[in-house]
Amino acid sequence: MQEKTRIDIAIMVLCVAVIVLAYIGLGNTLVDVVCIILAAICFVVVLVINLWNRLTGIKRPKIKNNAVLNDGTISEIALLNEEDKIIATWDMFEKISLVIGKNILEKSDK
Repeated sequence: MQEKTRIDIAIMVLCVAVIVLAYIGLGNTLVDVVCIILAAICFVVVLVINLWNRLTGIKRPKIKNNAVLNDGTISEIALLNEEDKIIATWDMFEKISLVIGKNILEKSDK
């Protein structure tokens, strides 16, 4: 089962739980009715989107990540700017730790 399908099922289960709890839990207040309506709308929207994607065969492409090897280890660290462009990279192959910090020289007033 794909990760997105698991997330969609979890959202739908939570929506059903909210509907049930609002229906039997607090009474017939306006808040309960609004919670039931919003949870039902969320349930239907997630269900329709999931079914639409299955029927049309739309699959999200997996992001190719060269920094993570097949066994899950990280092979490099990249520093990005505000536009997500790589400024600098550091090789992490066969390294077990990394210390991130900033070199600040303290000035003494003597």
